[in-house]
Amino acid sequence: MKIKMAEKDKKIISRFLKYLACIVAVVFVVGGIVKHFSSGKKEENKTDVVLDEKKSADKKTKSDGGSWVDDVIASADEEKKLIPVFEMSDAGNVSSGGSVQISEERKMFIEKAQKYIGTPYKYGGSDKNGMDCSGFVYAVAMDAGLGKIPKSSSGLCEYADRVEKDAMLPGDLVFFVRDGKIYHVAIYLGEGKIIHSMSDGSVTGVAVSSLDEPYWSEHYYSSGRILK
Repeated sequence: MKIKMAEKDKKIISRFLKYLACIVAVVFVVGGIVKHFSSGKKEENKTDVVLDEKKSADKKTKSDGGSWVDDVIASADEEKKLIPVFEMSDAGNVSSGGSVQISEERKMFIEKAQKYIGTPYKYGGSDKNGMDCSGFVYAVAMDAGLGKIPKSSSGLCEYADRVEKDAMLPGDLVFFVRDGKIYHVAIYLGEGKIIHSMSDGSVTGVAVSSLDEPYWSEHYYSSGRILK
């Protein structure tokens, strides 16, 4: 009788161990599934945080650097096409809103400038591989046959003849000041538009902006003339 009971106990213990093994296996499987989904959720949350930080950074850049022009005339990802800012008159001059006509020299100067739209920003650069603001003006002047001119914003400001803001003509230069120093130069296109090479903001490189934008309006310093 005792032997039979021992064998029965062994069977019960063996069956119990099998059940226990099954339970442990199920726990491991469920634990793995939970860990997988938990890890995926963390990655998703991490991605959301990165995106939120990027949005915040973009917002801060715009608030610190003013309202930048996102609608550039040409894209670096597609073939650059010259879209004139002004309509050409029958005489071959450029008409700004039909009220002001400029010389052939100014027309060519503006056309040379427009061909650089989409060129990336590069400090100290002055060619298609990259250019800063004064390097851009320098390259345009060389292309237009004006000869060598100063290659810095402050140097260009001293070199150019001063002109009142409301008397600017397309092709004139526009200077901007920050912390008491002239740090940026652009080419005036007429109708309140400028073309320049920007290093910061949602748009960088050579693009078109408006002088009415808060940032440029606030930092405007003077206007200068290097063309007749």
